[in-house]
Amino acid sequence: MVSLNDARLPHPLVASLPRSAPSSAAAAPSVGSAGTFAILAGTAVTCTNGTVTGNVGVSPGTAITQTTCPVTGTINAGNAAAVQANSDFFISYDSSRRSRATAR
Repeated sequence: MVSLNDARLPHPLVASLPRSAPSSAAAAPSVGSAGTFAILAGTAVTCTNGTVTGNVGVSPGTAITQTTCPVTGTINAGNAAAVQANSDFFISYDSSRRSRATAR
């Protein structure tokens, strides 16, 4: 009988772990509070005959038009949550652009 403590056998969990990503692979950027939005726009959102599952936000604009379009999340039209999400999105976007530019 072979014991799992036998030094000649790899640990059963180690064999099933995924290999680590190459060091050149970039990690997905954090989008901060923007990640909680299904739709995030700068000036306006229009939804007709659809369903939005999640939060909807507009900033710096405030126009959100819904025609037969239920939203299961919160509607944030130019409020503090939309302003923060917009800011977080652009910080992430700019950071990603800089990372790609220096990687080339």
